[in-house]
Formats: sequence, C-alpha cells, structure tokens
Amino acid sequence: MVSRRLVAQLERITGGKAEIGEVDISPFQLRVDLHNLTIHGLEKPEEAPYLHVDRLIADLKLRSLFEGDLGFRAIVIDHPTLHLEIYPDGTTNQPAPAVATDSSTQGLNQLQQLFSISVNRIDVRHGALLLGNQQIPVDFSLNDFAADTNYSLLHRRYDSNILLGHAEVKFEGYKPIAWTAEIHFSVEHNRIELKSLKAATSGAHLEANGQLQNFLQPQVDVNYKADFDLSRVASVVRRTDLRGGSLQMDGKGSWSAKAMTSTGILAVDGFAWWDSNINLRNAKLTAKYSADRNRLSLSQLQARLLGVTTTGDLTITN
Repeated sequence: MVSRRLVAQLERITGGKAEIGEVDISPFQLRVDLHNLTIHGLEKPEEAPYLHVDRLIADLKLRSLFEGDLGFRAIVIDHPTLHLEIYPDGTTNQPAPAVATDSSTQGLNQLQQLFSISVNRIDVRHGALLLGNQQIPVDFSLNDFAADTNYSLLHRRYDSNILLGHAEVKFEGYKPIAWTAEIHFSVEHNRIELKSLKAATSGAHLEANGQLQNFLQPQVDVNYKADFDLSRVASVVRRTDLRGGSLQMDGKGSWSAKAMTSTGILAVDGFAWWDSNINLRNAKLTAKYSADRNRLSLSQLQARLLGVTTTGDLTITN
C-alpha cells in the first residue's frame, strides 16, 4: 500500500512514470528506505531514465505526519543519476505533471502546489548528472534545506524556491567550501528564468538574476554582483603568494555556443602579493571592463601600486 501511494505521489509531482523496487519501513524510527527508485520521463526506451536512485533513506519528523508539508530529519541519497536529454527539435525528456481541471475550476485554480519540503540534512553520495553523453559527478551535503514547487497549468511552468542554510562542497586538491544560498527560479518548456540568486561563503558573496533560453542552442543572459575577500580565496585554493585584498564586480554577461561577452565595473582594494620577485602591498584599481573570448579591455582605469598612480586604458587580445 505504501509503495503504491509513493508511486502515485511521485507520478503526480513529476508527471513521469515511477517505479520502486523495494520499500522498507521502520515505523518506530519513522524511517522509510527505498531501493531502486526510477522515474521515466519522455526519453526513448533505449535511453537512461530521467531519474534513478539506487537507495534513498528518509527519517521523517513527527510533525510531518500531522501537517501538510513533508518534514525530514535526514535524507541520504545513494548513487542518484539525473538524465537530461535535448532532442533536435529543442524538446527534452523532462516530464510535466498532468494537472486535472474542470470547467468550474479552470481559470481559478491554474497554480497547483506540487510539494513543500524541509530537511535538516541531505547527503548525496556518488551521484551523477547525465547531460546527453557527458557525465558530471555530484557529491555534496546540505543542512537546513527547504524547498517548494508549484506548477502553473496556464503557463506550463514550474515555479520553485530553495533555501540552503548550510552546504558543503569538496573539490579535489582544495579545501572544502561551506556556503549558504537562496534561489528563486522558473522552468518552462524551453526556458529557465533565474529570478533571484543569493549565495555566500566566508570569503565571497554573489547576487544574480537572468535567464537561459533555447535548450537546443542555449543562450544565457545574466546580471551579477560579486564581492570576494582575496585572502580567504587564497586560503581555499592554497595560494601563499596572494596575501590579501578585496575584489568587487558589478556587471552583466551573455553566453552562447557562438559568442561570450561580459561588461561591468570592477574595483580592487588593499591588494597584496608577495613572492620571491614581487612584494606588493595595498594596491588599488578601479576600471570598466569588457571581455569576450578573444579580448579583455579595461577603460577609465585608475590604479595605485608601488607608490605610483596610473590612469589609462588597457587591452589584452588573444
């Protein structure tokens, strides 16, 4: 019975066809253990499914039994694979939920909440994002995670909100990076709109909004503002020659398969670099910048380093 209910809810939320190999329930621990969870989207029969998880262990909060949203103490997702395929006509294998409406509710109930979830901790282990034939490893931990998703029948659009109280990402050869984020975005048939992104670590802060259009030939447009504490960045990447300073960037960028451009204003303050050849302290720089794949231009440049003030323009090509 539980397996049938879970399958029905997954199919309602995703619009795909769901399968669960095995369900183990520990009622006194409020734990659900799922094996071989699969969701089929619009991919071809010979292609990998839209989503497959070898094992998912969820520890429920007691209040989630009595309230409308899903609340979990912890979720462990082992060997998940998310497969996104983009076909020649621009469509994808992403399924869409079937929202039932009748003449009495059509026009009044065009927005349906698919789910609302809060989790104290999520661990994703040995995961992969499969984009066509390219596989990208995914392995991370999240704390104080909350998300909700609505589906608009009128616009055929998902509206999602994600809050990350604490996340940790590890890259080989670097120190772990702890960060927080708040993301609000929409997903339509051939477009993703990033309404707002705010992310912060101990050495950086980023705000952005923008959109991605045309999954077949992606065009990305982004407005961004970023602040970096260079001494903390140096600690993460383990550079001893970069001793300090701050970097601020405020601009906009555009990317596609044919072109990449970015313009804006940058400011560097208190920059310090010390190695066997250079001993630079308290350097400053402000400039407008413009960059593409072959050229970087700094205009209205004002810099102070080694006791000398410099103004002018700078262009680097190739």
